[in-house]
Amino acid sequence: MSEGTLKVILGVDAISQPLTGIGRYTFELAQGLLQAPDIEARFFTLGRWVKDPTELIRSDRPSNSLRARARQIPFRRVLRRLYHGFNRLRFNREVKHLEGFLYHSPNFSLIPFDGPSISTFHDLSVIHYPQFHPEERVAFMSRALPLALERADHLIAI
Repeated sequence: MSEGTLKVILGVDAISQPLTGIGRYTFELAQGLLQAPDIEARFFTLGRWVKDPTELIRSDRPSNSLRARARQIPFRRVLRRLYHGFNRLRFNREVKHLEGFLYHSPNFSLIPFDGPSISTFHDLSVIHYPQFHPEERVAFMSRALPLALERADHLIAI
């Protein structure tokens, strides 16, 4: 990579089957980063690096069926918090040695990162119209949005 290379870590947790909304946005952004000259892109999800985001939309991917089954689990709120804690720990461990990267979370929440960070806000319907969202999502967003605003160096609003 040349001296003028932009180094980007993209959080790709939203990429899963079926590919809609934020998942589609994230997938297309990842594809664009891979094709762009002078951009070194790295992709992080489920506590690990992914070389090719296309692998995340394979129908035989175990986490796609796991996500569908997780909706049926009675303690899914606890599991979600555990997952986010695990993901944060793994992310912090994995990025410690990286220098000069910017981190972009295209899905509202923003993991703490020592370098510059960007968060994408797709809409604020969860705040303006909470009655149309599951209680779990409203609670999560009530915690995640203020933290993302505090941590982000830049915001993308769609």
